[in-house]
Amino acid sequence: MNKFQLTYLNLQILSSGMKRRLAIIIFLLMTISACNNLPTANSNLAFIAYLSRLTSLIITTSTTGSTAIPKIISTDFISNSTLAPVVISKTQTLSVTFDTRMNPTGCNVKVNGTIISGTTTASTDKLTLSFKPGTSWGIDVLTGLNLDLSSECKSEGGISYVPGTGVKVYIADSLIYVDSIAGNDSNTGAVSSPIKTLPTAITSISSTCTGTLVCAIAIKGGNYSIAASTAIPTNLSIFGGFDPSDWTKRRADKTSLSPYDTIITDTSTGVTGTGPDPYSSIKFLNHTGATEKSILDGIIVNGPISANAGSYVSPIGIVNLQSGAGVTIRNTVTNDRSSTLSVTSVGFVSANSAGTINLTNNKFNASLVAGGSSTTHGIVYNGSTSTGTISISNCDIDAGISTTNSMGFNMTNTNNGIIEITKNKINVRDCSSCDSTGVTASFATVNGMTISENIITSGAGMNSFGINFSSGSGLTVSKNTITTNTGINSSKGITTGASAANMNISDNIISVGAGGSAGSVGIIIFNSTGNHTISNNTITAGLCNVASCLSAGIQETTTASTSTVSNNIITGGSCTGVTCNSAGIFLAVSGSHTFTGNTITSGLCNTASCVSTGIFDNSQATLTFSNNTISSGTCNANACDTRGYFLSHAFNTLSSTVSFSNNTITSGNCTGTACKAFGFSTTNSMGASITYNFTGNTISSGDATSQSAGVNVAFNNSTLTFTNNTISSGTAPITWGLNNAFSSGTTYT
Repeated sequence: MNKFQLTYLNLQILSSGMKRRLAIIIFLLMTISACNNLPTANSNLAFIAYLSRLTSLIITTSTTGSTAIPKIISTDFISNSTLAPVVISKTQTLSVTFDTRMNPTGCNVKVNGTIISGTTTASTDKLTLSFKPGTSWGIDVLTGLNLDLSSECKSEGGISYVPGTGVKVYIADSLIYVDSIAGNDSNTGAVSSPIKTLPTAITSISSTCTGTLVCAIAIKGGNYSIAASTAIPTNLSIFGGFDPSDWTKRRADKTSLSPYDTIITDTSTGVTGTGPDPYSSIKFLNHTGATEKSILDGIIVNGPISANAGSYVSPIGIVNLQSGAGVTIRNTVTNDRSSTLSVTSVGFVSANSAGTINLTNNKFNASLVAGGSSTTHGIVYNGSTSTGTISISNCDIDAGISTTNSMGFNMTNTNNGIIEITKNKINVRDCSSCDSTGVTASFATVNGMTISENIITSGAGMNSFGINFSSGSGLTVSKNTITTNTGINSSKGITTGASAANMNISDNIISVGAGGSAGSVGIIIFNSTGNHTISNNTITAGLCNVASCLSAGIQETTTASTSTVSNNIITGGSCTGVTCNSAGIFLAVSGSHTFTGNTITSGLCNTASCVSTGIFDNSQATLTFSNNTISSGTCNANACDTRGYFLSHAFNTLSSTVSFSNNTITSGNCTGTACKAFGFSTTNSMGASITYNFTGNTISSGDATSQSAGVNVAFNNSTLTFTNNTISSGTAPITWGLNNAFSSGTTYT
């Protein structure tokens, strides 16, 4: 025994409590002092590291007594709070193993809120608590069981930790394991005897998993190949993302998590698919039975590279999902890799589905290889009956690169049922010769469609649309951020068709890119019917840079409709095309429409004969404006006008009743040659049976080089009533506070 060992032994005998800690310090000081006398060859980092480990060991072993908290060294269901839930068979026992025999009194587990006491097994150096309710767990591969370990089970140190909140464990009737490295297709599929390939695993479990059983396949991280479209049975679920070295650890997400990534690559060549029956690497075909039997969770699917011309190709697809059946896809990534010309490439596709589809926390990618006439969509959905339901949430959707047509979410044929698109990121890339559309809405039933809390970005193209609402009744669009890019023809945040009705648009941020001949418009309601509500949105239109283009925050061109527009911030874009119009709101409506509490502004006009107008009205309707702030931009070109509110009827036979109360209406300055600035104005000799009531408004114009008036009106056979308004004009060669040029038959009060 050398002098260091003897000294330490003596200190151990003499010390306890504070004395023991003092003894450790003295021992370390003596050790360090002695190190000065060691040969240089021994004075290295390894020796210093040894001292560090020795110090840690001494301090750790100083903790004694029954109150010490043992370290958890393993569990059958979770390693730490960053890991994904695992899946087990219904007869499997879950256990927690500690590294000492000290019993953590009161340690138990709650399963869905019910306490299950553990069975204790002790050995010389560890203690295991095992949990199982009776003979088996309840089957649940969709939502999983919620497990909470009590605080008495908590871990301090060790290789794994119990999280403060509950974890999920999915339960299947039967479970087999797949391992691309250690597996063998002649194995049984037990945890100690995994299968090597996915097709063999599906065949193996399908032979025993029949009737009402719900079965699952667990796949370790690694690379797996399939050489043909692989059908998933109705009662089978697939869970990927297991640790290549440990079946009790699992991670699953839509982002890369090496080495947990379970990658399934389709090596097929020359595949063929059609719209009613698209080719899918992983396919759910003709599923029937109870809702939500089939789950895909934590896998990456790479579609085939080669497809025959005219084919419809998708890495994952659902075909003929029957009423009552369901499929859930979560924590999954698809990459369509189609490189053939003249194909339709889709990240995920559903055809003729009457069941329930849940898509959660996925990433769907259409092909990034642009063919000569390629069509690409992030998701394609065709729900055939009113029982069909699709819910898409927390997904990243990339529509790919197309030369023909590109949409983030595309509804085809006549869709029924319930459609919910929530909290997704939807990105549509540029498509120079085609339309780039974030979401299409086309449905036939009163169940409607909800688009909420998404980030929707469309690319440049012939037309760039955020949401294209072509048909249906009851679309709700709320709390989205919608951004469109340049459209050679048009750029529109939300656009509707003649078959669309009853739309509710609220709390969105809508930013629109530059538009061509068909304009740049935040929201356009075109020939639709029913009741529309537009509230609490921030809407910004883009630049119009061609002749006769319209840039407007909102454009309503409807028949027999009713709309309420309230508490929005609405801004028209600037105009650089000849005879271009910039308007906060452009109206050519009939029916009844109410505007209240909005801030409405138009953009700059800097070309000849351009008009910048807060509100441009060409309507035959009942209109009510109250408590709005309405203003135009400025003009700096020849014969360019600014108007806060501009009434421009095309015919003298139109009739309208319009009420203005407590609004602030202002036109901008007009600095171009021969330009005019009017707070409120009409064209000459307007209309028959037009009634305008002005109460409590503040109406003013900016400065102009030609004419400036707070109010400039000219009506035939009409009635105007002004009560308690403040009307003023800017400076110009010709100015009026109020200029009226009424023909016979007009009453002015």
